[in-house]
Amino acid sequence: MLYFSGDVVGRYIEPWDQLPAITPSRLQSIVERLTAATGPWQDWAIDLQHIYRWDDPKRTGKWLAAYLFFLSINHMATFFLGYIILQTLRNRYRPSPDSLRISLERSRNQGMSAHRMKELMQQHPNGEWIYPLFDALGPDIQLQMLDTATILETIQNFWEWRSPRYTAQTLSWMILGLFASYFVPVETMLRLTYLGIGFIFFACFPIASRYPKYRLVVSPLRWIFWGIPDNGMCLLRCSSSF
Repeated sequence: MLYFSGDVVGRYIEPWDQLPAITPSRLQSIVERLTAATGPWQDWAIDLQHIYRWDDPKRTGKWLAAYLFFLSINHMATFFLGYIILQTLRNRYRPSPDSLRISLERSRNQGMSAHRMKELMQQHPNGEWIYPLFDALGPDIQLQMLDTATILETIQNFWEWRSPRYTAQTLSWMILGLFASYFVPVETMLRLTYLGIGFIFFACFPIASRYPKYRLVVSPLRWIFWGIPDNGMCLLRCSSSF
């Protein structure tokens, strides 16, 4: 087995025994690769955002109709796998003129983005390029990073019982979910899960995207840990108690 798989496995084995030291040139190469590799995913995320924001109601309506149809016949997994397979084959054998144009624009923009990132790191040595990078990313990315930090702090405070009342309430709902997952049939649980995903995508995401100040109100993670404070709220409570 090792004899026949040696040539295949060998390409995935690193040539070093210890992790190499990080250097500015190595870090720059990694950032450039990330910038170029995430280009298609950024385009996909932007296209997905156009769908759930209802920028084109007709197109979003078609996706909603397809979602409801496959949900009704309980074949959501078939829909997702079939979509990936068809899109991959279509990209290989029948690319549309729009997809070719987008691919050319993406390759050009990736080169410009990587070159811009390289200049940014050269103009701001010693790690100072991180601040102009955040300015270039824009407020949306910064807001997502802030929300990520907030939810991580909330989960930690839930674990540490910083708010015993709300932690107990959350545990009660989790226990109910545990019993429900035991007694309710698996098919029904999967359908409810897909229904929740669709509600979040077609209802919660548009509100959070168009009205950012209400984003935590319609956040599913905030629903799970409702009332449990983050570190800022904990400090505010402690200071107000004195």
